[in-house]
Amino acid sequence: MNIHAQDILAVTRAHLLTAERNDIFDGVMIDSRQTSKNGLFVALKGHKTDGHFYLEDAYQHGARGAIVDNLVPHPPEMSLYLVDNTEKALIGLGEFCSRQLNGTKIAITGTVGKTTAKFFFQHLLGILYRVAATPQSYNTFIGVSSSFCNFSIENDFYVIEAGINKKGEMGELAKIIDPNIVVFTAFGRGHLEGFGNVETVVGEKMLLAQNAHTVYLHGDNPYSSQLSEDLKKTGKEVIRFGTPEGFDNTLILYDYHLDLKAGVSSFICRCEEQTISFRVPFFSPELMIILLPALHLALKSGISTIDIQGVLENLLLPEGREKIDHIGNGYVIDDSYNANPVSMKKALHLLERFSHQGYQTWAVLGDMLEMGNASQAVHEECIRSLEEHHINNVILYGPLMHEAAEKVLSKNSLDGEYYLASSPEEIQKILLDKVPKIGDKWIVLFKGSRGMKMEEAIPPEWRECGQRVNQ
Repeated sequence: MNIHAQDILAVTRAHLLTAERNDIFDGVMIDSRQTSKNGLFVALKGHKTDGHFYLEDAYQHGARGAIVDNLVPHPPEMSLYLVDNTEKALIGLGEFCSRQLNGTKIAITGTVGKTTAKFFFQHLLGILYRVAATPQSYNTFIGVSSSFCNFSIENDFYVIEAGINKKGEMGELAKIIDPNIVVFTAFGRGHLEGFGNVETVVGEKMLLAQNAHTVYLHGDNPYSSQLSEDLKKTGKEVIRFGTPEGFDNTLILYDYHLDLKAGVSSFICRCEEQTISFRVPFFSPELMIILLPALHLALKSGISTIDIQGVLENLLLPEGREKIDHIGNGYVIDDSYNANPVSMKKALHLLERFSHQGYQTWAVLGDMLEMGNASQAVHEECIRSLEEHHINNVILYGPLMHEAAEKVLSKNSLDGEYYLASSPEEIQKILLDKVPKIGDKWIVLFKGSRGMKMEEAIPPEWRECGQRVNQ
């Protein structure tokens, strides 16, 4: 999107510190290493660095203007726009650019599955339409605002991930995005540090739907019935998705079957009174449920089931989200991107499916961070649920997991199938020593919060010889 000098001055109330050049920028840069032909660099201040030190680097990568909050050395060819606060200036520009778009804006939030749901919408709607999406996990004020500044005005759909860490943030994000459609993937215990309890999280996230006309709501949730009624009272179309157990669900995952030999799952769903079957290159039924809103909107937008199936067969899930490698008679599942009680339950449920099919199951679990006062309880709950899900072998990594294991498990358990590892290298050694080399069927799943970097615990030998299943 083109951003004109007069818009910058009007929206951010900036003062131009250099000679007027009638600038027209082709987008925003929040990292000096980004490349642009004629970009506007926003000098943001972080915990470890300050963008004001990198104006020369930004210029070398294509920035021809910069928003700053103090006069700093800069290339003479670069226009400088002085503001009181560069982050607030970026948010203002993001909101301004959002209002310039004519396409449909789809905002996605929830305790788990935001990035995966965004991925599904992007790929299915992209069969027939021009679709833009926030990159990676750009779901904060800064990420969302910079994305809007860089979206093309020509797109038909914009898919935006919205994440929050504390009360008050969602209302501000909703103001920037102003979505037409909102998707609530799930509600549960995640990022509780800034909220205290799930009810506060739910109330905050619902602010995203204030001005939306359509809401996709996960119906298998204890909060969904009341939320659905509240949303309908405001005149919104509410489409509930989930399993047949969810009351009044209209998008339903009826049945699914895991075909390990083919590396796919087949499932049957109901969309708009139509029963359809699909095959997908992933194993968790929870992911199939997260897929339902994107399937529905794609079908509603005139995309055929044949074209949808063609895309689904070739999906490559985002990194760290149920990435599956086949090694001999075993499978390695990298689900390490993040973890909270909801996503941990999904992971253990997946392992249980393999256990029932005769696989030796291994769970390599790291701490769940940002759980606030619920931290001790959720880790102890996780340890107890391992036995319920018939997980035979467990490696626990991190002080929270270790403390929970020592409180919940007996000494015999800790000396047996449970291992307390203190480093990724120790995890690798345990796995290479204990996991069958030949013969027995096995599966190892890696799961933990982003800060635990559980992907580093995967043995390099496995990475080198693994054959990607979901590709």
